[in-house]
Amino acid sequence: MTQAELLRYLVDSLESLAIEYMIVGSHASIYYGEPRFTQDVDVVIGLTSPTLRAFLERFPPAEFYVSESTAREAVAHRGQFNIIHGASGVKIDVFIGKDTEYDRLRFGRRQRLDPVIESAAAAQGIDDEAGRRIAQRVDVRAIGPREFADPDLRSFVDHRVDLDWAASAGATSYTVKRSTTPGGPYTTIAPGVTSTAYTDTTALNGTTYFYVVTALNASGESPNSNEASATPQAPTAPNAPTALAARATGKKKIALTWTQSTSPNVTQNKIYRSTVSGGPYSLTATIPATTSYNNSGLNSGTTYFYVVTAVNGAGLESPTSQQASATAR
Repeated sequence: MTQAELLRYLVDSLESLAIEYMIVGSHASIYYGEPRFTQDVDVVIGLTSPTLRAFLERFPPAEFYVSESTAREAVAHRGQFNIIHGASGVKIDVFIGKDTEYDRLRFGRRQRLDPVIESAAAAQGIDDEAGRRIAQRVDVRAIGPREFADPDLRSFVDHRVDLDWAASAGATSYTVKRSTTPGGPYTTIAPGVTSTAYTDTTALNGTTYFYVVTALNASGESPNSNEASATPQAPTAPNAPTALAARATGKKKIALTWTQSTSPNVTQNKIYRSTVSGGPYSLTATIPATTSYNNSGLNSGTTYFYVVTAVNGAGLESPTSQQASATAR
């Protein structure tokens, strides 16, 4: 039995049992003009427990290998199993359709293959007759671009949410949609996006937004991607550095060390000094983020009191650290 013959046999069995199905993987990609060198046949089917026994009876053990326990497990947990023709070793991977809006949309947007698949089938080593037979009855995925990777939220701070996603083959543009309710309904906020990234600058701080993206081409619009969510926040000042220590290290010199702020994106430290415990303090130095500083040119015999702050990339400054003091030599 050839691969095309096994596929035809499976399709005939599914249609006679009124079980929904769609061809995915390499064979669906061929229809989209993307020849594949792999020989896998992947089929998503709407198999249920009540129809499982009748389905398995179409594949008698004398001719086919189908693990009944694996098939039952697949139906129960929406997994997969294999159908293998014993004499030839030809295999089909069967996936159980999931009870999700996404899979329901995929099934709802199937279309019949037209004869253009015949030449593609031939390119895959499927004979002309089998190609014609397949073209008459095989269902494939939705019209329009294929599904693509979930959107990724790169950052979500201060009225801004950055999204990017993997490209959908054949797409000419994308539409970004947003909702404040998980699962929608969604409102289009950016039609006609031609890149695979978008920045939403209309988001309100403290509001959680749920995003989906669709791909479009001349054939239509894909189903929604899976949902991604984010809650933009107003930037906050970093935490203060800790464990500040001061010691005289030479004539008219005092060395400071501290533990850096635990907040992210600290870009600078500021060193403040006073000759009075508790301040007021004057800014002595602004330095790139580090954990030490040497203060020189001091007056011998004078006690100096120091505090340190951290500054983040947004320019926000932390509270001061605890005070540390030393007397210059």
